[in-house]
Amino acid sequence: MQSSRMGDNKLCGDPKLGAQLRETLLNPLPKPAIYQLPSPKTSRQEGFTRYVEREGLKIQWYQVDGLSDAGRLGKLGLFIKALRSRRLILVGPEKLKPLEGDLFHFDRFVEVPDRSPKPPKDHPSRKGSDLPAWLSVPIAMRNNAWKYKDEVCSELRPILEKDPSTVVMFCAGMLSETAIYDLFEPDRTLLDIGSVFDPFAGKLSRKYMRKVDSGIWDKSRREAGPLK
Repeated sequence: MQSSRMGDNKLCGDPKLGAQLRETLLNPLPKPAIYQLPSPKTSRQEGFTRYVEREGLKIQWYQVDGLSDAGRLGKLGLFIKALRSRRLILVGPEKLKPLEGDLFHFDRFVEVPDRSPKPPKDHPSRKGSDLPAWLSVPIAMRNNAWKYKDEVCSELRPILEKDPSTVVMFCAGMLSETAIYDLFEPDRTLLDIGSVFDPFAGKLSRKYMRKVDSGIWDKSRREAGPLK
């Protein structure tokens, strides 16, 4: 499964980044690439749908919440077991390093900066703007992992060329979308998993994670079984 969350309501603070994100939509990847819609539980999807219709984008869309829903139900165990069966690389921030030796054995951990802070409350992206904010809004961003996209792709490309069965998990904001687009081949498995494994590293980074019983993450651990 090649996964790229092109619908996320993220911020574009660089013209080059904006151009790359548009490219992923205007010239979409062929199957088996999977393009994911914004969550139907937020107002983002309506604005994004209008953008898609206006641009006449011919893309097969899938809902984005499958993994997060499995997480809040304690049903990530089978997914974790499947990942353990493959050579695995994680592209993500330092906060996910505790996953190594606890939940997974990584062949390589490619560290990138953590995601940018949320925009202020009066920012257009927080008001259901018709155009996805990450396509149009100039705003200063710090800790932007996307700046390292070329370096990350250069590091991963020879590995994937030698062993296309390697699974690469991206937890890297907009770097994930653009790197997956650049590295895509039909026989490669490139997953934008967002923050789904944050709780297993002791980081409750999303509101839904703080609302569920803390034991729910242990339920997924038990289903996955001990790391060998």
